[in-house]
Amino acid sequence: AHAAAKRGDLDGLDAVARLFPVSSADGHSRSLASDNAGAPERVVTRRDLLRRGDARGVAPLALAAWRGHARVADYLLRGGADPDARDDYGVAALHKAVGHGHMDVARRILADGGADVNVRVGAVAASVPKSYAAESRGQTALHVACRRKQGDEETDGAPTPADARLVATLLRYGADPNARDALGETPLHHALEARDAASA
Repeated sequence: AHAAAKRGDLDGLDAVARLFPVSSADGHSRSLASDNAGAPERVVTRRDLLRRGDARGVAPLALAAWRGHARVADYLLRGGADPDARDDYGVAALHKAVGHGHMDVARRILADGGADVNVRVGAVAASVPKSYAAESRGQTALHVACRRKQGDEETDGAPTPADARLVATLLRYGADPNARDALGETPLHHALEARDAASA
């Protein structure tokens, strides 16, 4: 499921999801097998599969958001994926979609009202290696949208300004322009630091 979501393979994701029951037969998530204590083991349902994180807690929805696969994100959200789930880096799918400039995915995450537009980057888990230099300052997606990107494959590492259309979209969905991160900075601080007049 994770590999299919990352590739944008909607047919493959659906094929994998169909291998799992929609719910357990008795209405409880249990299987007939027992663990060592004699308690029944949990049955993995389709919803569980679509919500489950990998070794770093990154769920299929976050992978689809990172890669900009809007149709896959829609499938996952309709299947019960949690839009506000954060991985071990403290990041939710909305942060990934916004951070990589995928407006259509960000809109889909916010469209049905189930996601928190002001979800903050959470704490970085102790399991994340220090060499990753991951840090959380409690930013919202609007903070992420307003900061200057550090570059990606499309720009060969050259810094690019935020997308003012993405900023406007987040504001339309109720993003708080006065939200302060752990350093006390608002999204406007980030836009001004980036000298991005359109976003400001």
